[in-house]
Amino acid sequence: DLPTGHWPMFSRPQDLAASKYIYESLTEEAKASFGKGEWGGDKVLIGKTLANEMGLGVGDPISLYSPTGADSAFGNLGGLEKTYIVGGIYTSGASDYDRAYVFMPLEQAQLFFGKDGVWDVIELKVDEPDKVEQMVGPVAQIAGPGAVVTDWRNRQAAIWGALKVERVAMSIILGMVVAIAAM
Repeated sequence: DLPTGHWPMFSRPQDLAASKYIYESLTEEAKASFGKGEWGGDKVLIGKTLANEMGLGVGDPISLYSPTGADSAFGNLGGLEKTYIVGGIYTSGASDYDRAYVFMPLEQAQLFFGKDGVWDVIELKVDEPDKVEQMVGPVAQIAGPGAVVTDWRNRQAAIWGALKVERVAMSIILGMVVAIAAM
């Protein structure tokens, strides 16, 4: 069973291929089987850190829970549980990411979460991530008034803040080293 605080990410096979680090870390079998079958199939991809913590390997079952579930003839029945098969284990290079995200086919996710034809999140990848602040405004305008637009700096605020502090600290240390050397 997937622990609390882990989130599925939904992807079409061709979109997964655009996630370079994740896609390249998968076996050929995992690449070929992801998204195959009725409603995208029942294979999901999990991160190496999560797989190690839960003792899972390729071919093992993993249960996912939906807080809302799909609608039925009797209305929305509330939560839904479904067992999927680990189709592959990815490594992104960031253990926090590998611990927190499960990739499942988009069609399967829409069915499982009762959101047929709906996307909750659209992720944009840019060639120059340092210039993302120039893109937030236009994207928010296109997305409309009900959309929430964030960038990597907001989602990774702790790391971004630590990098800024490190940059200042290194400047001070190097300045002191130069001052001592000059004396």
